[in-house]
Amino acid sequence: MNESKNEHVPWSILIKEGHLSRILVLCFGVWLYAADSTLVATLMPVAVYDIGGIPYLSWTYSLYQLGSVVTGAIAGLMVIRIGIARGQIIVGIIYVLGCAISGYASEMPSMIVGRLLQGMGGGGLVSIAFVGASTLFPKKLWVRIIATISGV
Repeated sequence: MNESKNEHVPWSILIKEGHLSRILVLCFGVWLYAADSTLVATLMPVAVYDIGGIPYLSWTYSLYQLGSVVTGAIAGLMVIRIGIARGQIIVGIIYVLGCAISGYASEMPSMIVGRLLQGMGGGGLVSIAFVGASTLFPKKLWVRIIATISGV
């Protein structure tokens, strides 16, 4: 513990040692989740109104968050069992599938299922990013990696 307090790790080491591509992939997953949470949240009432589902609008938000929490909670176990790369691919596919279902929804049940899948995929992407910070990088870089991911 004392050695990490005394050792200064410059930000430039993230680029110089070839870690940039892994950082960008992890940060991209967090960015997708953040963009979905902000952009879709502002557009959702209009989309739901267009398909006649305003009474069920709260379900789109609630199931998105529920899916995010559930997948986030099991992300560590998923990484242990199938690996970080496969885990990120799987949750990425779930996220894209949810986006497609929500985007093409013509009735509320489809929209709600799509939002649940989006939440599951997004929550998995964020959780795997933080799991990846401690599994893909040397311990001396953890603080810098987590700061970068959190900054996104």
